[in-house]
Amino acid sequence: MSKTKLVCTAVCTAASVTLTAGAELDTYSTNFSPDTGDHYGTSFVTTHNGHSDLQLVSDGQAGAQGTWTTGGAAFADRSITAFSANFDFSFNTNGSGGLGDGFSFLFGDMSDMGGDRWAGGEGGLNAFYQDGAGMSIGFDTYGGDSVKARWGANSIAESIEFGSEWWEYAREENYDAALNDANQGNIIVEWHIDVGLQVLIEWGGDPIEGHWGAVATEFFTWPGGYDMTGWSFGFAARNGAIDNDILIDNLNINYEYNQVPAPGALALLGLAGIVARRRRG
Repeated sequence: MSKTKLVCTAVCTAASVTLTAGAELDTYSTNFSPDTGDHYGTSFVTTHNGHSDLQLVSDGQAGAQGTWTTGGAAFADRSITAFSANFDFSFNTNGSGGLGDGFSFLFGDMSDMGGDRWAGGEGGLNAFYQDGAGMSIGFDTYGGDSVKARWGANSIAESIEFGSEWWEYAREENYDAALNDANQGNIIVEWHIDVGLQVLIEWGGDPIEGHWGAVATEFFTWPGGYDMTGWSFGFAARNGAIDNDILIDNLNINYEYNQVPAPGALALLGLAGIVARRRRG
């Protein structure tokens, strides 16, 4: 796949991906209280001062990686064809200066997270690199590339006209402030199998003033030949030599799917067909 560089503007109108009327629809939501999903590496749920946020990596932990997934049970026997996901995010540096390396939003096969497959960060997830499949949207807080979409290990598109406003707004030098919902930014990731993907970031408290930034719009159509059954969602983050807390909260996913019969159900359907044919005979 070739890389597509996107010319983006910092101010735009958010164009929502519309889920298909009459299709199989469902939702997944968590504010991480109670703790849900599966944690790997340094990932955990913090309950500091009554807040419940997903904390992927922590300030003072240089060279750390943390990954969280929704787990496959919520999406078993479902092949997702569209979704609209949104979540809050923030960073804390405890007054120590710069931000670490960033994080990714993940959608793919995370049923096997053994070995180093669970590890990742702003560059995606090792499991996706090894499998050559899986969507990751990387939010880079260090270096030149702010936001980049990947399929497997391949970079599909990246922002080239997007400043540091999105992460500067959500960056705090006090842990309590970073956990405060009012100080967190919001990200929307929307994808439809027949339309593509867009990523939107809201920083600041007033989207009417034009804080919505379209990082990518209608570029991530689905590569053919992949079975999406049981694919799930997650986040992966990394601290390099510079470290910080990376916090996620209020994850909400509306999604459209095709129901895929479990292998046992297929076997029963086949047996029922044999019995029916015998009766007719």
